[in-house]
Amino acid sequence: MRLALLLALRILAAGEAPPGAVPSSGTEAWYADYELRFRPEDAGAPAVLWRLPAWQFQEDIGNFYHQNGRPPLSPAFFVSSMQPPSQLQILQECPGLLLSSTILAAQARQSAGDCAQAHGLFQQALAWIAQLMSSRLGARIDLTWPMEEAVLLDAVAQASSLLPGWPIEAAVARFLQGSCQAAGQLSCHDAKLDLVVAVCNEDLSWLQAFPDARLWIYAKCGLQDLRLKLAAAPCVVFQELPNLAMESLAYATHMDRNYGGFADFTLFLQGKPFEHAPHILVEDAVGAIRAGLYAVPFLHLNSRRFLAGSSFCLRDLFQRLFPESTVPEVFASYCCSQ
Repeated sequence: MRLALLLALRILAAGEAPPGAVPSSGTEAWYADYELRFRPEDAGAPAVLWRLPAWQFQEDIGNFYHQNGRPPLSPAFFVSSMQPPSQLQILQECPGLLLSSTILAAQARQSAGDCAQAHGLFQQALAWIAQLMSSRLGARIDLTWPMEEAVLLDAVAQASSLLPGWPIEAAVARFLQGSCQAAGQLSCHDAKLDLVVAVCNEDLSWLQAFPDARLWIYAKCGLQDLRLKLAAAPCVVFQELPNLAMESLAYATHMDRNYGGFADFTLFLQGKPFEHAPHILVEDAVGAIRAGLYAVPFLHLNSRRFLAGSSFCLRDLFQRLFPESTVPEVFASYCCSQ
């Protein structure tokens, strides 16, 4: 079995270079974004089961609400998106897990400005709280959101007495403290969001999802009919650049020419951004900006990372930008500059 695993691992590893990738200069088998994927069942071993220990989730979510720890978002979204029969089983067997997961997921969607989904998840959690109180306390109560806050908090306090160790009251209170706001009226001179896009003949129809942003289009392969295609955009600036230095030239040009006139937030994107950036991450970041809830100073939008490495260009650029700092031995970041 061990030999089979090693052979399968070697075979799979040999085939994981990205399609069309060329090894880095001076090597035979080193790829900057190399990724090894392995499934035990491909080598005849049992599949690995996904497990969620309730005690671990209880500890993690308690640390989040009471100690400002990291929110356990992945398991919360997993539980809150399960099929209804599975959720009803959890409601009977471990209701605190289901309720706290769903309220945390609602809070996460609220922070991304997705008011409809946030309210839907919160209402579902309240319906389960009402069902729990009916089955265990014989108390029938209508918890339809929105409702009077005092009545809601009283019902939640009663339900929490049935769920020792679960931060249900804290979760509900945190959700009630948040809010969703509609995007404000766009001003071309005082914008909240700028989108800087380096384009070379890509389809830019995806920009229709950002009617409240100023668009800065840096065309590196000619403008062609870009002006016509983006004629409906309320605030758009077109500039032509030579097709050099990939998207980095457009980003640097924008910062140089517009320094001091940036919007509150700026997204630097490629003409086809979702080849590298998860669509949901971009949507959530923009949603949080629109809702006035975004508070991260810098965010990589891409998901793939490069292996750490170094080059003359990186070292030279670092020295020019940070002359008082020591140049790192290696640099590591996400692929593809967004």
